[in-house]
Amino acid sequence: MCINSLDEVFSQIFVICFCTAHLLALLVATGISVLCSKFQIELLVVFQEKVKHFMDNKAAREKIAQELARESLIGISYCLPDKVHNSEGVPQSVNDEEKLPVINGDGAEKYRSELMSISDSQSPDTATSPANLEG
Repeated sequence: MCINSLDEVFSQIFVICFCTAHLLALLVATGISVLCSKFQIELLVVFQEKVKHFMDNKAAREKIAQELARESLIGISYCLPDKVHNSEGVPQSVNDEEKLPVINGDGAEKYRSELMSISDSQSPDTATSPANLEG
């Protein structure tokens, strides 16, 4: 099974919780011994409701999507080398669109540092907590 979006992930979680909770409730109701207590079944139902609420809350989904994108960009930036060693040996290529010579790629380092500065300024780690404001 291929999952293409966050919505699909939460849809799958919702279905799993729904089916599990109802199956366990049915087993308990018919007297079949299960390894789950009534409390655990109720927790599954509560979790199912929270997932449904989260799926309905577009702002929360977007926040998670932005955080995942931020983490991905940071991960990508750590995978790439900071500098090309021995840049004299790197041939110049010509950018077909602008017909300007491009040395050492397309300015990826500039964009990477720009993305890092954006992610650092928006990072929840750098945000001031209410406890810090009270001093």
